[in-house]
Amino acid sequence: MYSSIKPNTKFFIQVDRTHKLYIEECGNKKGVPVVYLHGGPGGSISAKNRRLFNPKKYWIILFDQRGSGKSKPSKSIINNSTNKLIDDMEKIRGYLKIKKWLIVGGSWGSTLALTYSIKNPSKVLGLILRGIFLGTKEEASWAFNDSAKFFYPEIINEIKKANNEFLKNLGFIPDIFAYPYGEYNYEIKQITKEYFKAAFGQHSGTIYNGIDVFELPRFSLNEQYGDLKRFKFAANSYGLQVKNILPKENIVKNINPPLLGFNLLNNIESQIKCYPSHNIEAKLIKLGDKRIEVRFDREFPKGRTRVNCTTNDKGKWRWTGFQFLNP
Repeated sequence: MYSSIKPNTKFFIQVDRTHKLYIEECGNKKGVPVVYLHGGPGGSISAKNRRLFNPKKYWIILFDQRGSGKSKPSKSIINNSTNKLIDDMEKIRGYLKIKKWLIVGGSWGSTLALTYSIKNPSKVLGLILRGIFLGTKEEASWAFNDSAKFFYPEIINEIKKANNEFLKNLGFIPDIFAYPYGEYNYEIKQITKEYFKAAFGQHSGTIYNGIDVFELPRFSLNEQYGDLKRFKFAANSYGLQVKNILPKENIVKNINPPLLGFNLLNNIESQIKCYPSHNIEAKLIKLGDKRIEVRFDREFPKGRTRVNCTTNDKGKWRWTGFQFLNP
């Protein structure tokens, strides 16, 4: 890594009616032009990224992709696709009057770099890639399913140890698991599928046909939530049936607050409202008849944040919940 540097210039480019991209220029404008592509999708550039290049030899271009980082509107998925990002790169290159540039990226950045290069080979000096991800079905399966057993062996050992104790002392192994404190990530969920038939989190909601049985909800029925009135309400509630929930990863990492979205399984005409913990405000955006996008007004704090979404559907209270963890 080279020493820290500040951008020579920082500016925005309006790439369409909706999106305005944040761009930084660093280093030697007479040097080799290089563009850095951040990961994600939905990541952002940082001061550390500037330090990857010798500022005396390279003209360093960094930008936040649509909906990411300082680009505007923040966290927008409207008109946001791989092809649009490739078009944006061409607009940046044209604006800066660069004939050819070196492309550097990792993870999702490598996917975008390769796709751009396939479509614009005459504009590419070369590629420097790490953590290459081609987006194939096999790679996605390994990344989001099989990789867990390689990176979480201690969890597998704990499950096997506990199951042996159940078998020794009770004569059976339970079929249902409860995530400690409701905390888990996508990889741990995949491991759980190998040893159990279902698993409970600590988010509120009602079970319904089609629910992910490895993300089962529960209602808290203790202390101030344990009176008879509360019990009757929970027992008589219905599921707000959803699918295609994003993000798949409920651990808050690079994107905070997270971008929550889901599809409704039923036609719900009544207004849906979502209530995050910590007095965070939620704004709901309906895309078409079925898709709901939820945007939060500030970052989630350290620890657990729960989001309850409810609606009174023709006299039936429907309910679903989500839990996030900011480690």
